[in-house]
Amino acid sequence: MEFTAYFDIPRGFRESANMKELACSFVVSTFDSDSFSNLHRHGTMLYHVVLPVLGLFVFVTSVIAEGFGVCYDSYDSANMPGHFRTIKQRFESVRTYQTAMGSQNAITVAANAGLKIAAGVWLLEDRYQVDLDAAIAGAKANPNAVQVIFIGNEELHQGWSAARLTSVVQDAKAKLAAAGVRVPVGIVQTDGDLLANPGLADLVDIVGANIHPFFSGGPDSTTDPIKDLKRRYEAVVAKFGSKVRVTEVGWPSQGGAFQGHIASTALSEKFYYDVKGWQQSTGTAAYYFMYHDNLGK
Repeated sequence: MEFTAYFDIPRGFRESANMKELACSFVVSTFDSDSFSNLHRHGTMLYHVVLPVLGLFVFVTSVIAEGFGVCYDSYDSANMPGHFRTIKQRFESVRTYQTAMGSQNAITVAANAGLKIAAGVWLLEDRYQVDLDAAIAGAKANPNAVQVIFIGNEELHQGWSAARLTSVVQDAKAKLAAAGVRVPVGIVQTDGDLLANPGLADLVDIVGANIHPFFSGGPDSTTDPIKDLKRRYEAVVAKFGSKVRVTEVGWPSQGGAFQGHIASTALSEKFYYDVKGWQQSTGTAAYYFMYHDNLGK
């Protein structure tokens, strides 16, 4: 396998190790057949996920033990088995936005790779029933692999009402129960939308908060985004307690600026390590944004 990695490697070693740099990259582990570019585009912002080369750093084991996960979208899902095997080398869990991906069930693929999964049921584009059926089948076949089934992702941000989301969540819970699936059920919305609609938390076992300091109006978000993350996370926990999980968090390495927030490799690198350190020290369940470049974002 060919590895390209830059985090936690001193500059002198980088220069002497005959490693090749990816364009516009600051930390990436790549594999010949399973490209691990670890990029994600949010608007025009390019996100990188930091993944140290397995075996170089002892902290990898502690990250896995404490539940640091990574988000995975359906881009290139035909190669999902290889992707998940790669993820397993560095993370304990994966969060997907869909469960039915082509002819594959993400829960089954995760279980085969030895990963825990936060399986998603996508509510837009008329995918709800297809994904729910896949989540039911996958959870029944692999109950120990499923951390949570998340119903939706940021629908309130897309213009849904809380009442509409409530109806779908209640329907999903009823169908999961009728099928004999006994795993936690959750929702995923932005932290602001959760705080504005607190009753939604009463519907579910897990409250997933997507928190992106890059798009924040907080006073620390442009200069010290980890403070913004902590402040917003603490506000959600103060409201919803131990139900809370951080279901998206990241910082773009390129793509320009947004209201004073600068996309840069230096800030992206620092933020990743700040998030990792915070996650390790607190044991907070968090999913980093994200595994690969998603051109649809």
